[in-house]
Amino acid sequence: LPASICELPDAILSSHFMGRVDELQQIDRAFSASSGDLPARCVIHGMPGVGKTQLALRYAILAAERSKDMYTFWVSAASVEKLARDFSKLVDLCLPGRHALDQATKLTLARAWLEDQTTGKKWLLVLDNVTQET
Repeated sequence: LPASICELPDAILSSHFMGRVDELQQIDRAFSASSGDLPARCVIHGMPGVGKTQLALRYAILAAERSKDMYTFWVSAASVEKLARDFSKLVDLCLPGRHALDQATKLTLARAWLEDQTTGKKWLLVLDNVTQET
């Protein structure tokens, strides 16, 4: 897996993952569509067990292979605690030397880093297992 992918989910890409070329192309088109100065967004949704995580993981791997200077972050949104923890890790990875900060400050810094378009950094953020609570 490309080194630029941070915090992969527990289950790596299944050896049984096959095809889904149409879905991968749809995701690619969604990210290619320009929304002015807003970041492109794509939502993969469906019933549990249909392979949403596997599809997102395959897309993340392909995108990282195409763009070596892109950061790819995998954030678990299965609970508010996991969401906050993973966004705090984003700061640890992208803004070295800020490990001692409290979580609220890290969350603010993570948001600011993602919103800052002046850095020229490319990034892909995958929010996995989003619930109504998160």
